[in-house]
Amino acid sequence: FNNVGMEPSTVYAVTIPFVLFASFQLMFAAITPALITGAFAERKRFDDSLRYMNLALEKNPDNASALNYLGYSWIDRGENFSEGLDLIERAVSQRPDSGYIIDSLGWAHYQLGNYQEAVAALERAALIEVSHPVVLDHLGDAYWQAGRRREAIRAWTASLGADHPRV
Repeated sequence: FNNVGMEPSTVYAVTIPFVLFASFQLMFAAITPALITGAFAERKRFDDSLRYMNLALEKNPDNASALNYLGYSWIDRGENFSEGLDLIERAVSQRPDSGYIIDSLGWAHYQLGNYQEAVAALERAALIEVSHPVVLDHLGDAYWQAGRRREAIRAWTASLGADHPRV
């Protein structure tokens, strides 16, 4: 901090002392490598889980849990939308009464901007997984985008008050 003082800089900020501004910038320089490392680690874990799910599907191509996990993961990450939707639809055909899998189908439609299809699937999931906060939250999001504001608020409110042992 050569020549850095307590006087504000007319270049960076007229009300913040330069030493404070410089310290703030150094904080970002210090945490950036940690953020990058964390992103790489998360990607590695995701890649490992993809390999595991693909192995499961090689052994059993109709494994609804693996189809759902892989399809939902891709769509939630903004990747492989078409293939992800296809995998989830295959999972639904294997387990048509699974609220979790139907929730994934609804969320996939939501992410693709198909809000009416999302609402239909998520309402079905909410009937199966009664009071599940994630399903209710997804349903609220879909209602909102479909222009059903009151129902969205009710779903979100219910999701906040839901007491589900697996969340």
